[in-house]
Amino acid sequence: MSQLNVTELDFATIKENLKTFMQSQEEFQDYNFDGAGLTILLDILAYNTHYNATLAHLQANEMFIDSAVKRNSVTSIAKTLGYTPTSRRSARANITLQIRPASSFTNTSLTITRDTPFTAKTAKNTYTFFPREDYVSGLVVLETGQTGFSFPMELIEGKRVTNTFNVDQSNKSGPFVLPNGNIDTTTIRVRVQQSNAVTSITTWNFYDDIVEVDGTTRAFFIEEGPSGLYEIRFGDNIVGQELQVGNIVSIDYIVSSGTAANSIPNFSASRTFTASGESKVVYLSSAATGGSEKESVDSIRYNAPKFNSTKNRVVTSDDYETLIRSRFGNINSIAVWGGEENTPVVYGQVFICLKPAGSYSLTQTQKQRLIAEVIKPISVLTVVPTIVDPDYTYIQVNASVYYMAENTNQTAAQLTSGVTSAIQTWGNSALNT
Repeated sequence: MSQLNVTELDFATIKENLKTFMQSQEEFQDYNFDGAGLTILLDILAYNTHYNATLAHLQANEMFIDSAVKRNSVTSIAKTLGYTPTSRRSARANITLQIRPASSFTNTSLTITRDTPFTAKTAKNTYTFFPREDYVSGLVVLETGQTGFSFPMELIEGKRVTNTFNVDQSNKSGPFVLPNGNIDTTTIRVRVQQSNAVTSITTWNFYDDIVEVDGTTRAFFIEEGPSGLYEIRFGDNIVGQELQVGNIVSIDYIVSSGTAANSIPNFSASRTFTASGESKVVYLSSAATGGSEKESVDSIRYNAPKFNSTKNRVVTSDDYETLIRSRFGNINSIAVWGGEENTPVVYGQVFICLKPAGSYSLTQTQKQRLIAEVIKPISVLTVVPTIVDPDYTYIQVNASVYYMAENTNQTAAQLTSGVTSAIQTWGNSALNT
């Protein structure tokens, strides 16, 4: 029997191998394999072989995170490593809203609810921001010296959306698919009403691990589904409390514009809070920052194995970097070092320096939230995390470009634009890290 060649993937080579094999058989030695009938049969055999080889190749690639191409394959493998890709993140700003109430308003306290819209405008677009939570103020002395209400608050960009789901026997643990692809998952709030007849509502909390979750914990979990949409899952009375048939699940969240709303400094509130005749002033504490896009496939490939190796605890500098990237999301670059490597030496501390997307440094509020919500719960008890601002070296590029006009049909202005874009792209990818 002729030697079998089974390593080729190219259609033409497969066909030639089949022809060579058949020509070596005594029964076919006098046949013309370039004739119309036989060549069609060989084409069919080669096509079928090529089809199956390609399918097997693609299936094998999609089984490993390093070679997978499709996003749903990468996220599925990341899920087995305990890693949830970072969603799009909303830009956040810190303001203080001061209101001098109308003379007819006699209440001594005022609440700004989380559903109160604030408007922010750029030269081209208008964006909506909402308070992170409800804010309450009593009467205080305002910046103007008059008496009124003052609300230091954090605003989150996006559109507030609420989805409601009815629980039946088939979905007591979910999943409940949220029909928006640009959700900021950090803004998801889950509330459960007992039934149509019983209107009592309980709030359920997000958990990203099961260490503190038992069968009675009102926990929900977030996953990115095969379609790229986010899914909310609940427990089974072993890991997390299970929903009951007849429950009504209300899930609200913010759909984000991502990086588009970064750097906005001007905010206004159009609604009336007390009565006609009130005056409102918005003082800016920090412009909108932190908006970022959904985590890319390349980033998931890089972060998921590292996240798995940390086991949700931070000990080494790589652990800090991986955990912060996975939970904070809007980071261009990060550096972490121990106090023993610092100048001067400070034992018992770990220093974290990062450049957020769309800004040069974190605001004080962002630093406090990063330490309290991300680092502290998983860090070593005796190690104190300290966030420091980066130092920047600015580069002024003066470029002279020489070109041969007969070798291009572009104008000098087009060439200038192309060169400038290339320098900026290289700077963002190679220098700003």
